[in-house]
Amino acid sequence: MKIVIEIKVINDDDGNIVFQNHPQTENTQTDIIETSNDYPYILTATHISEIMGISKRVAYEIMDYKDFPLIRIGRTKRVKRESFFRWLEQQENSQNPPEKDKTY
Repeated sequence: MKIVIEIKVINDDDGNIVFQNHPQTENTQTDIIETSNDYPYILTATHISEIMGISKRVAYEIMDYKDFPLIRIGRTKRVKRESFFRWLEQQENSQNPPEKDKTY
């Protein structure tokens, strides 16, 4: 399965990462622009789904990618905010699609 996510990541004048989400839905009225600092230090799959405009299930799948900076605490999956946005920028610049870490 290949997941394609369209997201524009830029740096503002203060050095903060700013992203513009372009969800592919019919009911989208406007684009949402947020800064990375608007999110908690540790992100969950729910945060990732909001940021990327994807379902929570797909967010969990992305968290299984080999190069994703995952933090496991028991069965829970988390990621540091800065690590996630750095990973997201790397995906934007990468020619190769990420690989899943686990096969089920």
